[in-house]
Amino acid sequence: MLSIDAALSSVYHNSDIQWNPSYKSYLERVRRLSKLQLDRPTKVPPEFPTAVHAPWVWSGSDLKEEDFVVHLQETDIVEVESALASFKSKQF
Repeated sequence: MLSIDAALSSVYHNSDIQWNPSYKSYLERVRRLSKLQLDRPTKVPPEFPTAVHAPWVWSGSDLKEEDFVVHLQETDIVEVESALASFKSKQF
């Protein structure tokens, strides 16, 4: 079985994955991969569990929005936008 990396490296010698991701190049990569018709697994191997039941396992109902979302005041938004504008104006 041919791996995705091996298949792509045989056709494309340089990676098109850049430091700043490009949605356009991602879509092109997906298109190229689909043409290779690789036999890729769609399920986990039979020896893997289908569910995990343990004290450390969490579900969506265990999470509360207020534990993870920061609600900004108008003054906070102005400060962030000002800092961003200042950063963008710098020449590196």
